[in-house]
Amino acid sequence: MRLADKVAIVTGGATGIGRGISEAFPREGAKIVIACRTRKRGEAVVDDLTKAGAEAVYVQTDISQLDQIDHLVRETVNLFGRVDILVNNAGVITEFGPFLECTEERFDKVISVNLKGSFFLTQRVAREMIQTGGGKIIFISSNIAQRAQPDSAHYVASKGGINALVINLAAVLGPHNICVNAISPGEIRVEAAAGWFDDPANQELFQAIPAAEPPLRELSPVRLAGPFDALG
Repeated sequence: MRLADKVAIVTGGATGIGRGISEAFPREGAKIVIACRTRKRGEAVVDDLTKAGAEAVYVQTDISQLDQIDHLVRETVNLFGRVDILVNNAGVITEFGPFLECTEERFDKVISVNLKGSFFLTQRVAREMIQTGGGKIIFISSNIAQRAQPDSAHYVASKGGINALVINLAAVLGPHNICVNAISPGEIRVEAAAGWFDDPANQELFQAIPAAEPPLRELSPVRLAGPFDALG
């Protein structure tokens, strides 16, 4: 019960890594607000959590829209009175393609969610945390930001921007007792990445992972310990 009575917002909290975090936090005592665009998925996760005894709510949110970010924070404060933890997990990957052919539309879609949305949600949540004595803010980045990855320059740019932002915010918000960290997962098999994992062209990459056993072990995001380490 390391998170007893804490209030957490998890963006993109209905699928993949976000769902794993959404399921793990209540087991540690947190009250959780799941924010994602798809109502059916969000409500289904909340239903599962409440049946298991968790205190959880869903707020439909597209974090690329500032008015919806404001609504999310306002609803959370109205329901629970505070925000102690923010997990910036929501992210999109548009179709990969050569850098020389990347369109403005493809670039903007990734940046508006992965970087811009997380930036302004963090801003709004930090204002609330300052009023209540501090908190913890976690960004889900990616190890792709530290290596060359063909055909994904727009996505790499968004995650690299997150890493730089976290370094800055750790200094800016630290004096307000707000701890800011990033977690950079490697290859994790979640719903959105199933096709990529199954593509024979990627098998050589997987075999280069030292901890993997042929065939690559399927990792459940529920087993992630990183968010708790970051909260420590």
